[in-house]
Parts: sequence; structure tokens; C-alpha cells
Amino acid sequence: MKTAIITGVSSGVGNATAKLFQQQGYQVFGLARTAYKHSELSDLGVKLFDVDLTDSTALEKTINQIKQQTSTIDVLANIAGMATNGAIETVPIEDAKFEFNVNLFGVMQLTNAVLPIMREQKHGRIINVSSVVTQVPMPLMGWYRASKSALDAVADSMRTELEPFNIQVSNLHPNGIDTPMIKTTNSFVKYSENTVYKPLVHKMAKMMDAGADPKNLSSPEELAATILKAATTEHSKYYYTLGKGSRSLTFLNRILSKRLLTKITTIPLKNSK
Repeated sequence: MKTAIITGVSSGVGNATAKLFQQQGYQVFGLARTAYKHSELSDLGVKLFDVDLTDSTALEKTINQIKQQTSTIDVLANIAGMATNGAIETVPIEDAKFEFNVNLFGVMQLTNAVLPIMREQKHGRIINVSSVVTQVPMPLMGWYRASKSALDAVADSMRTELEPFNIQVSNLHPNGIDTPMIKTTNSFVKYSENTVYKPLVHKMAKMMDAGADPKNLSSPEELAATILKAATTEHSKYYYTLGKGSRSLTFLNRILSKRLLTKITTIPLKNSK
């Protein structure tokens, strides 16, 4: 039986991915800060672990427990993440550091823990959920974009490093997925509402609320299916895009100058009252 470690299984994409992989015959090890609360996953056979990915000691303990239950790890899907949004100036540096701890360093700590197993078995798939935001210079999302861009950069280097061991690395660039995170995207209100950036905050909040309309969103199950595709296709892509406008934004980022791309992507803000 193939095995998969999936993070962020308490909700959204992580939850949908754990269910899909388990239904496809994988033994899934599901990680989240409150994984044990989700009996619907354990009822399917998912083995759940409560762990904070920023807690090195707890993460090491969890990996050791998983190693006692399996000698192979075929897939690692790094899905857990967070968004700390606001004007760069107004977000406390400690909060920005915590975002990097979750979105980058926690991801890499878990990845590094499973790499020896994948090397020994001479195969493995590492799939990271990044964001289409890495392709778009949007205001008030700088720290989130920075953390996900760093995740992309690390993955780009890892591909060459891990190629001799038959370990493939894919990053996903979703846009507009119907998850709990989309409901908290307006966290920039918390950090920048009562500042000189208030007019921009109101315009962004209006634009983000419009984008969070369910008719504009893809389902967690759609992204889970893409993750399964990246895990099972013979040669996975370096990057997968999903969601309304994601491919167009990626294409524009390749062909336009940053100045022109910024003007185009911020048109809705300038037109907003």
C-alpha cells in the first residue's frame, strides 16, 4: 500500500485531499493542529496526528510515530498555510516571521524529515501548495506573497538536488479556492484599518469580498484532484495552476514588465470608490 503524509487536514483543501488519497487506496497520515477532532477522516482510515508544524520537537515526535507505522513515504503534500495581510509597514515583524515559520520553515522542516526515507526507497513526490499571488504584485499581501515566493524558490533548487534520487517536486498555484482562508483574506483590515492606508484597505476589502463570491471560486475537491494528479503522473509538472484567472495571470507575469503588470492588476482598485 502506498502512503501519503498530508498537512492541513482539519479543513479545506487538506481535508479534501486526505479523503481523496485514502479513497484511492493510500494509507494517509493526516497532520493538523486539531486533526483528532475530525472523526470523519479517521472513520475512512486516515491516521491523524495533532501537531503544530512550527513546533520542532512536536514535529520530530510525530515523524518518529509515523516511521513506526510505515517504512515508506510515497507522497508528501504540504497544504497547511496561513495569510498575514496588511501594508508592509503596519504588519509587526514578529507576525511576518510567524507567517514564514508556517508557510516556509515549517514546510521545509517536515520535508527534510521525510527526505531520507524517500532517498532510501529511491522515489517520492513532494507537492507544495503555493499561490498564484506569487505571480501578481498586489498591495497589502506582500508578506504572504513573500513567504509563498520563497517556497517556490526553495522548490526550484530542490528539484535539481533531488533528481538523482527519483524524487519529484511540484508546486501548485491556486487562485480563488473556496476554503476557510478565503474568508479571512481581509486580515489586512486588522493591521492597516486605522492607519494612513485606510482608503486602500477599504478598496481592497471590497475587491476581495467580490472575489470571494462562491460563483468565482473553485472547490477544495478540484485542487485535491490536481494534487493527486501531481502525485501519480509519471513526470509531474514543476507548477500547476488552478482557479479563475490563474493561467492568465501566470502568462502575463512572464511577458509583461512588473510596472505594466502592476498597473493592470490594480485597475479594480483605482476604479473602486
